[in-house]
Amino acid sequence: MMANNNKLGFDESVGVTRWTMNVIGLWTLDERRDLQTRFRSLLPAFLILFFIVIPQTRKATLAHDDLNLMLEILTTADIIEGICLLKIFGLWYNKADLKKLVIQISEDWTHTNNDEQGIMWSNARLSKFVCLFCISSSSGSVLTHAIVFLVTNVGANETRSLFLISQFPFNTQHSPVYEIVCFCQFAGALLSTFIFSSFDGFFVFSILHFSSQLSNLNIRIRSLTEKTSGDKCQFVESLKSVVKHHQHLISYTDIIEYNFNKIFLVQIFATSIVLCLQGYQFVMIISESGTKLLTSLIFILVFTTGNVLSLFMYCYIAEIIRNESQRLLRAVYEMKWYTLPAKDSCLLLIVMCRLKMPVEITVGKFAPFSLEYFASASSAFDEEYFYPQK
Repeated sequence: MMANNNKLGFDESVGVTRWTMNVIGLWTLDERRDLQTRFRSLLPAFLILFFIVIPQTRKATLAHDDLNLMLEILTTADIIEGICLLKIFGLWYNKADLKKLVIQISEDWTHTNNDEQGIMWSNARLSKFVCLFCISSSSGSVLTHAIVFLVTNVGANETRSLFLISQFPFNTQHSPVYEIVCFCQFAGALLSTFIFSSFDGFFVFSILHFSSQLSNLNIRIRSLTEKTSGDKCQFVESLKSVVKHHQHLISYTDIIEYNFNKIFLVQIFATSIVLCLQGYQFVMIISESGTKLLTSLIFILVFTTGNVLSLFMYCYIAEIIRNESQRLLRAVYEMKWYTLPAKDSCLLLIVMCRLKMPVEITVGKFAPFSLEYFASASSAFDEEYFYPQK
């Protein structure tokens, strides 16, 4: 019964991300090297690169005299799909490190008691909710665009528009070339949502899992003096076990930091560019009139909201593990050190010195993700676009 409950907890935590990563053939525990698995991992990158990024970049280059068209291409998919290629490369290149994280998470679920699993289950449910929201909202936007595209292009007798504004080196207006190109663009856009959800979902469930481990360690620290009262040797051994476990958790959070921070840096930089371009588009659109005004404004609003929510998610999840690591310092500080021998109390000072450095996930080592970082970034964006200085 215990083993079954442990498996359910692990599945609750990683289940959604495992599914999305299996779709793109990059689940870390999948050791198969058959043709089907290789095809599933190469297909998304192929479709995104040759049916979205290269054709859109070519179209943007040819449309250099039309600033509005250029901005529409860059902000619709071109830059975002470029980030998507970077993320799928990161998942593939760092597969060995990500596998270590998943194995450790599985072992943690196996070797924990019922009291410790209470916190782990809470974070597992949060992981599942966030991952489901990511995949449903992103894939939903692509499906909505596909429905609008089909409705507006049914029975069109003039030049038929592609699913995404692109320029191919061949004529795409004749059937079945037109249908094949549109389907490949749709498939590439849909698979890109699985790539984003896989990358972000892996970050979410791994951070939340190790946050729960830090929370359980906090409980162990607070009960240390009570469980070892009057036994000096037992206290030292228990403290040694706590320190080793803390170092163990730090080593895994360092793996997360190392494998994610550089890609986050590129994403934040690219997102900043996209938001700037969208700000310019917003100003241009409200100065015009026409039937396209409302749909364009809705698109910009939804797109900007999605980018802001993505940044908020990174900051919120990173804030959780940062707060849990800082709570460890408070737990050691509040221990009944005065009941211990002076020599043992000095050991707590050494532990506190280490705990002063919280666990942080950074944007390329430049700044830590936190709610404070999100607030400062949002404030800067508001001042720039909604309350510009005269």
